[in-house]
Amino acid sequence: MTVIIASGKPKRWDKLIAVCPLPAGEVYTGTFHRLCRQYVEQFLPKEQVLILSPFYGLVALEQMLDESYDVRFNASGLNSTTITATRLRAQWQQHYSDESPLYLFGGQKFIKVVAAFMTATDAQRVQYPLHGLGGIGKMQQRMKQAILLSEPFHR
Repeated sequence: MTVIIASGKPKRWDKLIAVCPLPAGEVYTGTFHRLCRQYVEQFLPKEQVLILSPFYGLVALEQMLDESYDVRFNASGLNSTTITATRLRAQWQQHYSDESPLYLFGGQKFIKVVAAFMTATDAQRVQYPLHGLGGIGKMQQRMKQAILLSEPFHR
């Protein structure tokens, strides 16, 4: 099983004087990203986790990142400032080679990004546990509740 989580804007580098190489799992510090990570660590601990970054693309938690950025996916998903669909597709092929289930923890724009680089078959396997909950506040609330009560909500 593969779990993809949204990167988020706040980064550890925002509080450092100089950018230094860090594992991707230590870079993103925003509340939404941290809650996604906590949820996955608590309820899906043995799964491959990839972070979906608009700059770096799909990165494993241990992959070293060495450059800060201020790039975001927009409401349409990919745009002229983000990583390209072609590059994401190549990364996806490196990371995903079986037909196991997929989970994406992210908002609506991340669903559009996934559709831009996955095959139709892979895209059909993706489950979106946060889809339909509303805005980021509702998604965070749902993850906090699940973590505190030890009650997972993914299928």
